[in-house]
Amino acid sequence: MKKTLVLLLMLCCSLVAAQDVSIVASKVIPDSPAAQAGMLAGDRIVEIDGKPILSPDDLQNILGGFSPGDTTSVVVQRGDEMKTLSLTFGERGDGQASMGVMLQMAVGVPGGAGSAVDTQQPIDSARKAEVLATVASSLRDGYVFEDKGNKLAQQVDLAAEQDRFAEAATLAEFVAGVNEYLYEISNDKHLRVGYGQQRGGPKRVVKKPGETDLPPGHEPHGDPGKTIVRRGPGGGSDGNYGFREAKVLDGNIGYLDLGMFAGDESAKATADEAMLKLAGTDALIIDLGRNGGGGPWMVRYLSGFLFPEKTHLTDTMARGMDAPAERWTLGGQSTDAFHDKPVYILISGRTFSAAESFTFGLKINDRVTLVGERTGGGGHFGEDVALGDDLRMFLPVGRTYDPATGKGWEAEGIAPDIEVPYTKALERVVEEWGHS
Repeated sequence: MKKTLVLLLMLCCSLVAAQDVSIVASKVIPDSPAAQAGMLAGDRIVEIDGKPILSPDDLQNILGGFSPGDTTSVVVQRGDEMKTLSLTFGERGDGQASMGVMLQMAVGVPGGAGSAVDTQQPIDSARKAEVLATVASSLRDGYVFEDKGNKLAQQVDLAAEQDRFAEAATLAEFVAGVNEYLYEISNDKHLRVGYGQQRGGPKRVVKKPGETDLPPGHEPHGDPGKTIVRRGPGGGSDGNYGFREAKVLDGNIGYLDLGMFAGDESAKATADEAMLKLAGTDALIIDLGRNGGGGPWMVRYLSGFLFPEKTHLTDTMARGMDAPAERWTLGGQSTDAFHDKPVYILISGRTFSAAESFTFGLKINDRVTLVGERTGGGGHFGEDVALGDDLRMFLPVGRTYDPATGKGWEAEGIAPDIEVPYTKALERVVEEWGHS
């Protein structure tokens, strides 16, 4: 068995609220701990170590507590059955525990809150052709880069014509095969097919030429236009908007562990409380090593704590926009104590999407020191496309980038200033601060 195994949390650009969300194994890596435990593609993760998995935040919190070699129980739902598996974690290249499975969110389908898609249901050639046709037309009409979208659409059409996924007998096998292919031809970590209904907003299959439907906070020139998805703010069964922990470390260093970025101002009071708790510290550490993303509102608001004046963070540009939309810090913070204090951000390969946007905006403004590993490389934002009642696709329609250079971080990620394994990043910062 390979000792170094990879756990990929392929989460979409923004995380949804806990209701109707489940975590599904989209692919189990051969000979991995998950495979040896008996996990199959399409299994829904219900519990790990006796703790319920109700959201991506729950999953990341629980997995962060394990070390390579630890053994735990994993309860999965397979069709109508519940199965309890015994899983011994492997080791990633950075020393973190790994299950060896690619995971993605599934959103409940008709039949009641929390109802799950039967991922083991058979899928026929007609349904495959229908899904691939919608994927191709959506890429052609809505993908962030028009030329690339046309080329990707041609490749998907060719794959359908050649019956590339003929051997996929179940929905799970088909989804896994399509996602592997989409990443192979696009190198875009946001472009993925998932289980469940389109997450909120009106149904959209094909974008009309010239239209642009952007997530909240991306609207050009402040015009809300045709907002298609209001991402849920809670981000975890604790309802704490991703704020896992705020505490003062030895050396009077503030430590904020943030699991997601909330999508709207309902999270303001929680953010204000956490930052006030740390206001008397001499430096601030923001841990984003297990943060898979979220919405732009908290990116802008939390950034506002770190600057004495309104600051231009990044620009966003989407298909159909005539000019980029500028993203600036928001005001109204509970304290100005952090304006001139050193700030460190802990990052890893699991730092993704909105967490990268926050990191990137601060980095290009020379406001932070990044410690850990290169981030995941999710620099595009997008929307959901319905692929029937049980499948959807996250379609990247825009990108976030440095207004001075035009460069973003899609695929390549953001490099740390101090490169150490994420598991050693906090220790490294505390050590450096003690010697400063």
